[in-house]
Amino acid sequence: MSQTPKITVLNSEIKPGYIGFTRTTGVLGRLIQTGEKLKFKDGEYNHAFVVVAVGTSPDDVWIVQATLKGVVLSHMSDLYPTTSEILICPPSATVSLDSVVEFANAQVGDPYGLMSDICIAVDILSPEWFWSVRRNGTWICSALAAEALRYGGMLENWGDIYTVTPTQLKKRLVASAPKTV
Repeated sequence: MSQTPKITVLNSEIKPGYIGFTRTTGVLGRLIQTGEKLKFKDGEYNHAFVVVAVGTSPDDVWIVQATLKGVVLSHMSDLYPTTSEILICPPSATVSLDSVVEFANAQVGDPYGLMSDICIAVDILSPEWFWSVRRNGTWICSALAAEALRYGGMLENWGDIYTVTPTQLKKRLVASAPKTV
């Protein structure tokens, strides 16, 4: 049995449509952290996911995430063995949480964008004008979460949705999160 990581929820309890962030310990996670640090000097988080359902207990949280196995629906507890911390952020009050969930659920079964990850690595190491290649119909974790938020009404000029890092997305959500009194 794996130990439950520290779970922080900004401003309220976990709700469907919220976005979660982790720093995972796998090989791909470490590569993403390294790339973020090289390009942006910041690699706080390397994985993002969308909360799509919350049961009656704190451990009954369902998420949609892009993994090497593709876009999957899983329990948040499936992340526990590979992370020590999970941060859950609400989007701004103008975002339709139902639409975020609808979009994320519609992507379940799509393949993971490993070619996109490779191209992003090239993007990090090359000048801005260098050609980028992406495989249509695939997702990486942060692009999936950012596009779900866009579908829900968060209009952000990200440029290439695949170059939004989990840390950048988290910072944007924290800046726009509803404040509680």
